Amino acid sequence: MEDRHHDCIDVSVRAEFADSIDIDKAMQVGNEQENRWDYLLGHTPSTKVVALEPHRARQDEISTIIRKREKAREQLLPHLKTKTRIASWL
Repeated sequence: MEDRHHDCIDVSVRAEFADSIDIDKAMQVGNEQENRWDYLLGHTPSTKVVALEPHRARQDEISTIIRKREKAREQLLPHLKTKTRIASWL
């Protein structure tokens, strides 16, 4: 996760996230014109994966955020094990 986005996670729980992947960059090739979600984070205590989009959205941008989530699900599908899911989209 880029340093400039660390403030999106409260300091009191930041250490609970052991790893992250920048899926925006990872999924860029072949999807340059698509909306892409930014991060997947591994939450150690729950062993769950959380998706984080650190950019704020104004009311007129909600449909863009929804498209980003839909595209991320499509892009991640071939990479996730069967029955694996993202626990939260934030």
